[in-house]
Amino acid sequence: MLVPLMGRFAKGRFGQILDSFLVMGTIFGIATSVGFGIMQLASGLNTLFNIPTTTMVYQIIAAIWCAI
Repeated sequence: MLVPLMGRFAKGRFGQILDSFLVMGTIFGIATSVGFGIMQLASGLNTLFNIPTTTMVYQIIAAIWCAI
């Protein structure tokens, strides 16, 4: 992806390090979005069904989310 921008340097060690940072950024961004989504879902369940927003509820929602 970086070859048009960096030329032959994208194929070397610097390109590999940069690719690693880009992959980690993507993973951390997805993890953050999932975490916020779990918190929003727990808050919605609290509002609708009066289910407490505890750590256990977050873990149950995360387990169901991963299973799906």
